[in-house]
Amino acid sequence: MKAASESRKIWVEAKDSVDAGIERLVARLAKESDPELGEIAGAIRDLASAGLPGISDGAQTELLSGIMELEGGAPAAASLAKSLAALQRYRAALSGNPFIEICEENPFGVNVPITATMTGALDEMEKRLSAA
Repeated sequence: MKAASESRKIWVEAKDSVDAGIERLVARLAKESDPELGEIAGAIRDLASAGLPGISDGAQTELLSGIMELEGGAPAAASLAKSLAALQRYRAALSGNPFIEICEENPFGVNVPITATMTGALDEMEKRLSAA
């Protein structure tokens, strides 16, 4: 299914962009020795270790599973429903996540637009999958 393949491509590009931002922030933190930044550094390192799957409470795995089912020719109705439900769960996981807020509002001037990047990707994926 074309919409599934396009959605997976959108996902990979967004995820790679976010991962790169987190990596830049972790690299910047490595240069700091201020003990007061320990809590921020710890939270950011936790996010970097868990990655995006760690903050989505399984929604990322479910979303990608549904998309891969669609790409593999699985019955569209069930796989679409699974993908769209996981997409909504993922969107909810982004909202108000303290780890994401710490990364996005870091005091080092490192641009890490997790919410905007992933929400934009989810919006585009939802549009394509809903039209399928």
